[in-house]
Amino acid sequence: MEDKIVVQHEIEHDGEINRIKHHPKKTNLIATRTPLGEVHIFDKMTFKTGRVKVNPSIILTGHETEGYSLEWNPNRDGYIIAGSYDGNLTLWDISSREQNNRVAPLCYFNHHQR
Repeated sequence: MEDKIVVQHEIEHDGEINRIKHHPKKTNLIATRTPLGEVHIFDKMTFKTGRVKVNPSIILTGHETEGYSLEWNPNRDGYIIAGSYDGNLTLWDISSREQNNRVAPLCYFNHHQR
């Protein structure tokens, strides 16, 4: 028997996807890193079949540049952290949605080179 990859959904994303991660417990939630520094959260439950333009359910703001690190907290529901070329790690709680489904960071962690 031959293994196949079956595409269920195709999403038109703003720019390339630098990193993608699904929530460890709520696998319908998918986080993506954009080349503009934002993190987009998509809810698969809202997807239609086929190739469609899907707006993110939540937009995480706070980075000035793109990056490639992204990780959900497996012990604290809704917490997600991302690193960026701006030298910061940024922590968000997606349950604290603001206007236009944007979420500002809970806090920043930065690294200073010697």
